[in-house]
Amino acid sequence: MDMSSAYGGSYTDNLIGTLLAIFGNVLVSISLSIQKYSHVTLAGTKDLRSFYRTKTWWCGFVLTCLGEGANFISYAFAPLALVAPLNAVSVLTSSILGLIFLREKSKPKDFAKRYGLSFLGCLLTIGGTYLFVAFGPNSHEKLKAENIVNHLVGWPVLLYLLLEIITFCLLLYFYKQRNANSLVIILMLVALLGSVTVITVKAVSGMLVLTFEGTMQLDYPIFSVMFVCMVASVVFQARVKFLILCQESVSLTILQSDHQSPRQLNKPAYQSTCEDVHIFLYGACEELDIHLECESVLVNQTYISLANVCKVSLTYKSEIPLKYCWTTWPSLQEETLSFLRESSSLQQEEEEERKRWLVQCESDPTAIYRLPQLSKALQERRSQLVEDQRLVLSHSCLTLEPAEGEIWPKTPAQFNIIFKPDEAKLYQQTIYCHVTGREARLPLTIKAQGLGPNLQLTYNRMDMKNVDIGGKDCYEVEMYNKGVIDAPFRMSNPDTTFGRCFSFSPEEGVVSSGAWQIVQVTFQSCILGTFSEDLLLTVTGQPQPLTVTFRGCVVAPALDFNVSEINFGDVAFGFPQTLAFTLYNTSFVPLNFSLRVLGDGRGSPSVTSLKQAVEVSRINWECGADRGLRAQPVEFTVMPAAGSMRSLSDVTIKVTLCSNTVKTYRLALVVDVEGVGEEIGTLPIYARCCVPDIVVETPVLDFERCFLDHPYEQRVRLTNSSPLLACYGMLDQEHEESPSLLFGSDTPRGLILPRTSEELPVVLLAKAVGRQQHTLRIAVFGSSQPPLEVVLSCVGQGPKVHVETPKLDFGRIPVLTDITRVLHLSNESPIPAHFTARMWDRGSFGRVEPSEGEVPPESQLELRVVAHLKDTQDFKATLEISIRDSQTHTVHLSATGTGTTIVSDKTFAPALDLGAYFSHESCQYHFKLTNHGKRVQRMYWRIDSFLPSAKTQKGVNPSDRTVLPPISAPRKKDILGRGSSLPSSREKPVFSLTPLRAELFPGHSVDMVLTGSSDSPKLVREHLVCHGIVGNQGTKELIMSVDVTCHFVAPMLSISSKQLKFYIEKVPGQSLTPLFEKLILENVSSLPLHMELSLVEPFSLREASGAHIRATTKSMVLGNGRKAELWVCFDPSSCRDRVSQVMDEVTVMHFHSVEISGNTLWAKAISQPEQTSSLSHGHSSVMIAKTHHPGRVMSPPVMS
Repeated sequence: MDMSSAYGGSYTDNLIGTLLAIFGNVLVSISLSIQKYSHVTLAGTKDLRSFYRTKTWWCGFVLTCLGEGANFISYAFAPLALVAPLNAVSVLTSSILGLIFLREKSKPKDFAKRYGLSFLGCLLTIGGTYLFVAFGPNSHEKLKAENIVNHLVGWPVLLYLLLEIITFCLLLYFYKQRNANSLVIILMLVALLGSVTVITVKAVSGMLVLTFEGTMQLDYPIFSVMFVCMVASVVFQARVKFLILCQESVSLTILQSDHQSPRQLNKPAYQSTCEDVHIFLYGACEELDIHLECESVLVNQTYISLANVCKVSLTYKSEIPLKYCWTTWPSLQEETLSFLRESSSLQQEEEEERKRWLVQCESDPTAIYRLPQLSKALQERRSQLVEDQRLVLSHSCLTLEPAEGEIWPKTPAQFNIIFKPDEAKLYQQTIYCHVTGREARLPLTIKAQGLGPNLQLTYNRMDMKNVDIGGKDCYEVEMYNKGVIDAPFRMSNPDTTFGRCFSFSPEEGVVSSGAWQIVQVTFQSCILGTFSEDLLLTVTGQPQPLTVTFRGCVVAPALDFNVSEINFGDVAFGFPQTLAFTLYNTSFVPLNFSLRVLGDGRGSPSVTSLKQAVEVSRINWECGADRGLRAQPVEFTVMPAAGSMRSLSDVTIKVTLCSNTVKTYRLALVVDVEGVGEEIGTLPIYARCCVPDIVVETPVLDFERCFLDHPYEQRVRLTNSSPLLACYGMLDQEHEESPSLLFGSDTPRGLILPRTSEELPVVLLAKAVGRQQHTLRIAVFGSSQPPLEVVLSCVGQGPKVHVETPKLDFGRIPVLTDITRVLHLSNESPIPAHFTARMWDRGSFGRVEPSEGEVPPESQLELRVVAHLKDTQDFKATLEISIRDSQTHTVHLSATGTGTTIVSDKTFAPALDLGAYFSHESCQYHFKLTNHGKRVQRMYWRIDSFLPSAKTQKGVNPSDRTVLPPISAPRKKDILGRGSSLPSSREKPVFSLTPLRAELFPGHSVDMVLTGSSDSPKLVREHLVCHGIVGNQGTKELIMSVDVTCHFVAPMLSISSKQLKFYIEKVPGQSLTPLFEKLILENVSSLPLHMELSLVEPFSLREASGAHIRATTKSMVLGNGRKAELWVCFDPSSCRDRVSQVMDEVTVMHFHSVEISGNTLWAKAISQPEQTSSLSHGHSSVMIAKTHHPGRVMSPPVMS
């Protein structure tokens, strides 16, 4: 690629771009100055036209378009780094044109103070622009569509766009969510969008210039993308209100003066160009000659509900009409502050209303439809606030009319002051008249006196003397109106105890002028005492109420009893006693009464003796020992404790005393009357609480001999010699870890009548052997004395068990075998006997079952003694039977072991039958011998003798048989007559044992192998003998002998057919098809047969008739008595000539690793006579092959 086509390397392009940029920025500055001149001209005149209707503004707009067009084209000729800084030329040009064209003047001192940094910035801008032009890049890349795409997908541009998007979003978040309205943030947002605009302008202008030069770039999609991005960024900057927000953040201040000297006003005006326009105004202020005739007005006295009018004049001698307004604030500043305070409070209320509305919108979406009503209500509140500020004078008793208006030249203004008093008092208020053209407001002080009605009472004190409680007393209060107006009144009572007992009728009303009014006062009190209450008569319009005082005393009704005292005398502790009396009401008023005993406890109710005796959970028998830790119990019960009594009536009262305190009672029963007071009546109460003395007639109980854990019962006799009832209870036994005895009672608590006796049953359980003693304690309810004591004693003993015999002899028993003997245990006591049996022996004698247990009371238990000897010696042992809490019994055991301690892990001695095995195969029997005895044994094995075998078959010499028996189904007589040959005494033994010698230590084992083999079928019986030396003995002894039996047999197979015939005739023009014949094989021997069949072509074996898969060999396993079906196939297509011939073949069978061969199959031509071939093998099995050829026929061999 040619570099000149990609990069514009000419100095001319850079010069053109630089000049276009400078020219465009200068045009933009000139256009802005022209537009600013248009705005200033419109602002300084009374021309109401809009700025866009002037020619100067449109001239500036055209120059702006030309300047921006030049800037747009300059991006295509010069590098971006060179064109972008040249925008600073517009700032310099605008500053120069502002001083020259717009005549913006500044003093040198103000310029240095306010514009020093701006001047320094201009110098730096000029220096920087020169450096960029002089030393900037001389060449730049021509932005074709392909180059732009490559740059956009490059990582520098993508990284820049990513950072710019993140920064823009962060700034926008702070601006919108955090209300960061700083000018720097707004300008940074505009600058970020401006960078995108510069990039897109560079790309679009470059592609447009290349298109004009002849290289079409407008048909590339990238041009449309960049053009849309350029327009969007420009529109977004203009319409997103960033520039508008910039304008709004510039403050506009207008300075005014209310002083009376000439002033100069410098007024910055608000313009859409975000600049300040200063207009210089000149003028002078002077005070107008206007004043009130009098600064203070006194209004005549006026009765309330009536009105009075007074006039005041305002004198004015100037030629200019003025406006006035009456207000209550002395200056504009105070009025403004008051309005601002009201507005602030109203604004807070509006904010709260909006917050509540937003919360409602979250829970109820339909609340958004109430927004118009809310806005309307808030607008009405604002309007009402302004209206209240204007009509503040109309709400008071003093009103001035008219409150605002216009004053004409040389015409006095008349004002009416209307006075309508609300109450009788002196009114004084200062109001101010605000007149246009006057700096200070004119004050006017108004004074007025309000008069009320003249209402008087006939008396102001009433002595009621004694008043019955609950009764009603009525009095009349007279009042007279001496005034000229009506007097509204209202009677009220003080909020005190007796003041609330007064009522009025009527409570309020109106007394006409010169009229009388009577108010009925009613008094009814439910409280005793002396009272003096001031009743208030409040008259509307009078500053102070009238007072009438009522004095008196409320007395209580009279009560009486029919007895002078209540005397219970001596009462038993915890036993209730009841007395009755009559209460009389001798007064003429009904009353509600309540009775209580002064000095009675305030705790829980007292405990009766019956409850103490029935409820076992109550363990406190003294009831007064812990009285200091809790409240005194309630011991008196009054029935009824409260009620109502009519006048001159009586009621019967019952008082019950249940004493829980040993003392003498001197108390009082008092009567409280509801609404009257407490302790209106008093009745003395006398009583003495005593605890009777109880005597134990049987202080010692001796239970003598007692079996352990067996209950024994005796009785304790208690005597009450006093005239009072008594309550007793047996205390619980103190807790012990291992008590020697336990005692209790079925009825541990009870009552003893006066001067009687009572028996307390006591049940005792002995828990230890020997003499035991314990103390039983009996408590008397309410007694402070120590509990009564009874000594309990007994002699504890365990169960009595008898053993059947003291000696047990097992005799001679086999070793390593459990031999059981039964031993009877007899329990002759009424309690169960727990026993433990333990065997003491030097060696290993055996065990006892069960080793521990329990013999039921007065019954027997069988104890099984098991002897298990591990050696052939005499054994002795001792069996100890320990009875818990009783004696220990000893039983002597003896036994002698017989037999051997050598044990085989498999079946071996005394007879071993190995079953059936095929001949010519060896049989092996592995077993392990273990010495379970206690001594070392040395074993020696030998074959002691041969047992006689089965008889030989009659007429058959075994030596002459050289072949196997026939495989076909044997005849019954052949099976029965078949037998094995007898071995002679000179023959070698069939079996051998390895090893023949072994030494076994106690617990050790040895692996033994018994091996046997026979070359012919027969039944073999042999006798093995083992002798050994046991321990340190010097002689051998017979350890064991074994009779070994094994049956060696030959394989026997039965075939279903003796011959298989295949017949086929060859017809010219027809093809030969294979022939199939079924063959069934059956295993008639006593062992499974493993065999393999082998044929040669044209014969083969098939799985089924017509099957295509063929085989000349086949292996199979036939279980004992199992059958197998085979299909023999003859394929005549293998013979392709027309000549008769003879084929000789050999068939081979393998039976359980014994190979049988020699069967010959052959075929002959039709002209030859039929021939038969018979083959035999060593197992007496015959196989016959026959071929018949009538024409072109071949038959396979026939096996039988």
